[in-house]
Amino acid sequence: MLDKFKSRELFDLFTVLVAAITLAMFSVSLRLIDRIYNFFAKFSTLPIAEFIINVGLLTLMGLLWLTYRYWREASEKAAELEKIVDSISPDVLIVVDPSRNILKCNRSIERAFGYSPDEVINQKTEILYSDRRPDPGKGIEICEALKREGFHIGLAMGKKKNGETMPLEIITGRLSAGDGAVLLLRDITERKRAEEEKSKLEAKLQQVRKMEALGTLAGGLGHELRNPLGAMKNTVYFLNMALKEPSPDIKEALGILNKEIETSEGVIKSLHDFTRPVAPARLKVDVNDIVQAAMNRVPVPEKIQVVTRLNEALPNIPGDPEQLIQAFRNFILNAFQAMPEGGRLVVKSEAPSEEQVTVSFTDRGEGMDEETLRNAFEPLFTTKAKGMGLGLALTEMLIEAHGGTIDVESEVGKGTTFTIKLPIGENKQG
Repeated sequence: MLDKFKSRELFDLFTVLVAAITLAMFSVSLRLIDRIYNFFAKFSTLPIAEFIINVGLLTLMGLLWLTYRYWREASEKAAELEKIVDSISPDVLIVVDPSRNILKCNRSIERAFGYSPDEVINQKTEILYSDRRPDPGKGIEICEALKREGFHIGLAMGKKKNGETMPLEIITGRLSAGDGAVLLLRDITERKRAEEEKSKLEAKLQQVRKMEALGTLAGGLGHELRNPLGAMKNTVYFLNMALKEPSPDIKEALGILNKEIETSEGVIKSLHDFTRPVAPARLKVDVNDIVQAAMNRVPVPEKIQVVTRLNEALPNIPGDPEQLIQAFRNFILNAFQAMPEGGRLVVKSEAPSEEQVTVSFTDRGEGMDEETLRNAFEPLFTTKAKGMGLGLALTEMLIEAHGGTIDVESEVGKGTTFTIKLPIGENKQG
């Protein structure tokens, strides 16, 4: 009975506590609601439209601030990217659309091409370089390379604003969106020059090796052939003296034999001169006298007409008369041999400047194709049935020893012009 009474007291106490807590929470809620009501009551005197406008303006100002912040961050990133692009020097970077209109470029374009960025924007790429796609197949090749690998490397001829040209290497990369491309234009003039210098050095090395081989050959031939040729020449002379009245056939045979002996001796002498060149003397010579002396040493074929146009007012030049006569004689012989059916040889001398005189030999012969023209001065290269291919090689060596150069213009079926340029002043060649 006592336990039941205690349980009843605890239950009543719990009920009273719950009721007290509930009333307390209700009282707090009323106070909170009252404060919220009082807060909004302050604005109850403003018109509804004005309240909404104020809220809208506050919202707009917040959005404008956020937009400005995002724009400033984007501008800073764009400026940083532009600095990176402009720092790609000396290469030129351009962005083009599918129609190859230039959309953007870095400032290296001013140094490389002479254009300001504003001058090339919205222009075709042809303003900077010749089209790399002269035929449709080339364009397809570039497009396929871009699709397959994402980039393409090619060569083109660049065009500067002042009209000058330069070799370019163009690296093309496809944009990720596929609606254009990025092109890196690189001036490879120095690379080309280095490659040319390398080719020249390799050619000189090859020439030295040829000279060594020819020197060995010339020495052996000179030693082995001079004695037999001398004996044959003496025999021909003895027969001419012994036979007082030889028959026409014998006389003709002895003449042919003597001529062939002289030809063979000339070949040996050419080999010797080519492999053991002698430094030219430095005498004051008249170029016109040299031309006349060379022409006097070569008989003119019946069907060939020789026309001379010599400038009598030419100044003297320093040179070796015999070497220059030999060089000019080779040009005359070469012209005659190029006109087996006859023709005309024009020999002209002039002074185009105060620094040099020129002598040209123009024939109306067979002319030379590209391969023959490219190898015309190579030792042992010849297109003739007779000869060793040393004439022009030796001639070039003699002219270069005088500090001169040789220009060649030739067209198959129309003829060839050799122009020799010799310095008027002293030179250190040879």
